[in-house]
Amino acid sequence: MPDDSAPHADDLEAFARQRFHKLNAAEEKLLRAAPVGEIAVCGAADAPDKQNDPATAPAWGPEREIHAEIISWLCADPGASQRVDSRGVIVAAAKIIGKLDLSFATIRFPLRFWRCCLVTDADLNHATIPLLDLSGSSIRGLNLEGATVSGNVFLRRDSIGPGLLTCGFSAVGEVKLLGAQIGGNLDCDGGSFLNFGERATKKAIFADGVKVSGYVFLRGTSAMGEVNLLHAQIGSNLECDGASFENPGGFALLAQHADVKGDICLRKQSLDKGEPKNFSARGEVNLFNARIRGNLDCHGGKFDNGDGEAIIGEIIQVDGHIHLHDHFIARGSVRLFGAQIGQSLNCSEGSFNILTLETASIKGIFDWSKVQNSHNVQLNLKSASVGTLEDDEASWPSKGNLDLDGFTYNRISAGPSDPETRLQWLERQDKFTRQPYQQLAKVLHDGGDEPGGRRVLFEMEDRSRREQHGRSWSWRTWDWVYKRTVGYGYNSEQALLWLAALTLVGSLFFGLGYLGGAIAPNDKEAYGTFEQQGSPPNYYVHFNPLVYSFEHSFPLINLSVKDHWEPTSALRVPVVANGVFRWMQDHHFRLRFPSLLRGWMWLQTLAGWILATLYVAGLTGIVKSD
Repeated sequence: MPDDSAPHADDLEAFARQRFHKLNAAEEKLLRAAPVGEIAVCGAADAPDKQNDPATAPAWGPEREIHAEIISWLCADPGASQRVDSRGVIVAAAKIIGKLDLSFATIRFPLRFWRCCLVTDADLNHATIPLLDLSGSSIRGLNLEGATVSGNVFLRRDSIGPGLLTCGFSAVGEVKLLGAQIGGNLDCDGGSFLNFGERATKKAIFADGVKVSGYVFLRGTSAMGEVNLLHAQIGSNLECDGASFENPGGFALLAQHADVKGDICLRKQSLDKGEPKNFSARGEVNLFNARIRGNLDCHGGKFDNGDGEAIIGEIIQVDGHIHLHDHFIARGSVRLFGAQIGQSLNCSEGSFNILTLETASIKGIFDWSKVQNSHNVQLNLKSASVGTLEDDEASWPSKGNLDLDGFTYNRISAGPSDPETRLQWLERQDKFTRQPYQQLAKVLHDGGDEPGGRRVLFEMEDRSRREQHGRSWSWRTWDWVYKRTVGYGYNSEQALLWLAALTLVGSLFFGLGYLGGAIAPNDKEAYGTFEQQGSPPNYYVHFNPLVYSFEHSFPLINLSVKDHWEPTSALRVPVVANGVFRWMQDHHFRLRFPSLLRGWMWLQTLAGWILATLYVAGLTGIVKSD
């Protein structure tokens, strides 16, 4: 079968000469390679790697030059484009002279410029093209605004043939992808995007509203100037592992309202050789209201914005996890106000200045353990909610740097869970509020530590009353009684101890009164017998000081002793006593003041009523302050 490739190549070259008259060696290579889908290698194929590096392009001779006008003609002229193979234009190690203007063009084949130097800008705004590949090339600026690329866009490190290895794409002006639609991936791995000047608003990558059906790769990328992905729609991951974004005073990465179907990765990059390279950002990383269907992974990343905002993730929605761990460093505040996190937030071994999670919702675990320099961290958990809390005492911020008002969590799965230590955690707050105590008490109670929960509520009430300044002496007295009798309603059993003590003291008083003859029967006949012989008749209820005192301590209980005996004038006849009371009598332990006994009896009865009432009220929850 005859080979007709050569005639086609000669035909395109002849057709070009009709238009341009004079062609140089590199342009002839291009025109011969395009019809057969081959690479037009304008540098020496076996040349040392550095001689094919676009950084050395000023030393390249005329034999490597291709005028941009010829490339535009190949793409836009119907007669020329029909002669180009479906594999497209493939150029390696050439210097493209002049501006490549393909704006609004419909290009039927891919464009590949590998390790080329485009001396000026390339304009493909609103162009339609199957694929654009500038791997390893250098360019001043690239305009793809409104462009439609059905396949991939490669602005990445070069990875082709002998002598053409390890060279990254570089741009020294703005790369504009505003509103572009890319059907495959946007691959900028290892690229260099430099558009940094005096103004922090200069953009290295301007991709506002870009739509990428596949991945966006910025791994190992270096950008000086703003990386703008505002309103971007990405069909898979946004991966920036090991990248370096610098725009001090402005946005290092702006991805407000971005919709990412996979993960956003701003993390440490694992390399086959050498040490892992950390992601770093100087300037603000703004993810305000971004929608992430996977994870936000920043582990090992370094974010530096001085005293400003290092990461803005307000009202961000992340279906998976947020990773701020493994030596993650943020110099500046990390704001996740109102964030919705479907899984966990891991801050273990991270370093922060300020972390704000106010009103955030975390369905899974919030891990705040092994945090570096934690005493100087300001941690705002106001009105946030998490499923599970994990922390350690060493990671708690110092007093005044912790806000827990409204913070809710279902359980504590790691870290201190005893009430004494957790109360020290609550004391780290600058301002006292009741809710954090109530929340901790609920978690302890639900975990089976009911006494611990009551202990926390007692401390809450005690702290609350101490915080109320200017209260009258009567209220302060009542607080003292309320605290020591029933523990503000949370330790009602204290009232029983007081009643027991009251009963014992009363039994001593009444026993001494009985020995002193100051307590006698209240029945006239029994009194006469008692007055004559120092003891009541056998049929009469005998006096028992413990029972007598018990009945006055518990006014609702009647064992009949108090109904038959009462303080009276002292008798002259010694009272008959046995056992301990006989010994006390022999040693002259007695009390002869019935008025004192009567006063004590009234006081004990009143105290008994109060203590019994408080016990019942505390037991039933009537006096508990919620």
